[in-house]
Amino acid sequence: MDYSQYQVKYDLVRPCKPVLQDYRDRTPADVRRYADALEVYEKEMIEYQTKLTQIKDQEHKLLLQFKKDALEEYGLSKHPKADAIFDFAKRHGHSDGLHSVCYWLEELAELVN
Repeated sequence: MDYSQYQVKYDLVRPCKPVLQDYRDRTPADVRRYADALEVYEKEMIEYQTKLTQIKDQEHKLLLQFKKDALEEYGLSKHPKADAIFDFAKRHGHSDGLHSVCYWLEELAELVN
C-alpha cells in the first residue's frame, strides 16, 4: 500500500505576532508602526487559519479514504465491527504512521476472520 497518497503536502508557516520593543523609550511613531504591524499580523492570521482549516479538511477526507482502502485490503470492509477494529488499530498505530495502523489491522484481521 502506498501511504504517500494519503498524506497532505503543505508549506504553511504560522505568522509571528509583533512585539512592542522597550516600553520606556517609545515614540508615537514606534507605537504607530506596532499598530500597523498588528493589523498585518491579524490579516495574516486569518489567512493562516483559513488555510489550516482547508488542510485539516483535506487530511480528514484522506483519512476516510485510507480507512476504506485499508479495511478492503484486509477483508474487513463487510465486518460488522469494522469501525471499531479500525479505531483500535488507529489508536494503537497512528503515532508511528499509517504503516503501523495497517500492521494492527493485519493482526486484528487474523484474529476476527
